[in-house]
Amino acid sequence: MMWLINLLKKRPKDSTIRFIKIFLGLSFSWSLYYYLIYSWKSIDSNYFWFINISENNLVYLKYFFIALWLLPLIVWSFNLCFIKSKYMRIIQIIMWFLIFYISFKIEESSNLWIPEFVFLLGFIPLFGWITWKCITTKCLRFGQKIEKIRV
Repeated sequence: MMWLINLLKKRPKDSTIRFIKIFLGLSFSWSLYYYLIYSWKSIDSNYFWFINISENNLVYLKYFFIALWLLPLIVWSFNLCFIKSKYMRIIQIIMWFLIFYISFKIEESSNLWIPEFVFLLGFIPLFGWITWKCITTKCLRFGQKIEKIRV
């Protein structure tokens, strides 16, 4: 039990954080690609509880989910920071909620394990939000005004 607490106290290296982000983005989009395009599954028109999506827009929604792999790839390759760290923590919890929601909306079949895999991927942003340590060093200081105090 103590080794788990010591592991959670440490902050991972920036390269590890970037690798985890790219793994999450690529594995999420590839699993959705396999589920939606390769196996020809469809999305319900009431996929989101507050919007009723037309049949034409469902195709765009499919490709939007699949195109999500571009965002972590761009952030990883250029080491970009878009928002402050406190807002990044909020985005991590929203990502956790969306990944879990999508994993429950995917239809289960006898030979596909995609819903379980996407459900397990949801624990990565949850862990990042709980520990608040899965933000790179450059992004921790993004948008902060550094003032020197002279004595």
